[in-house]
Amino acid sequence: VTRKCKQPSWFAESYAEYIIKKYLTSGTIVDPFAGWGTRYDAAIKCHKEYIGCDLNPELVKWHAEKGRKIQLNDAKEFKFEGECDVFICPPYKDTEVYFTGQDSLLTQCEWLEIVRNNVPNANRYVMVCKVVDPGYEQYILEEKVNKSHFGINKEYVLVIDNNYRSN
Repeated sequence: VTRKCKQPSWFAESYAEYIIKKYLTSGTIVDPFAGWGTRYDAAIKCHKEYIGCDLNPELVKWHAEKGRKIQLNDAKEFKFEGECDVFICPPYKDTEVYFTGQDSLLTQCEWLEIVRNNVPNANRYVMVCKVVDPGYEQYILEEKVNKSHFGINKEYVLVIDNNYRSN
């Protein structure tokens, strides 16, 4: 992973469970960045329905082999109209490039706005991210310091209720 990914965003399943229990009240969690399935596993443990997708076909196949229902789709195209909460950890520009063809230009907050437009009926949008774009600082509810063989980095938990609209 270190050859393709300069600094992956990784948090333990227990941390994902904590976030779900603390911030997400809907029975359905939507996640257009399923990744390795940490949020999927945490949602199932918290008795939530998980609706997720990922753009990487190899990863989606791996999920299917494990019995996880994660669909192959691009977050830019993924739509969900039902009531839900959104829980995401999207890639940040070129720090998490896992395969050829992955969009590596958007910030995590730009991805958040794409998801907000594509999943308009969410009660709440929760995002774990590394870099917070200007104007989004007000939505930081937690900061976590991660130490690993990649070094020390901070991740932020942003929580936006549906009544927020970007300019």
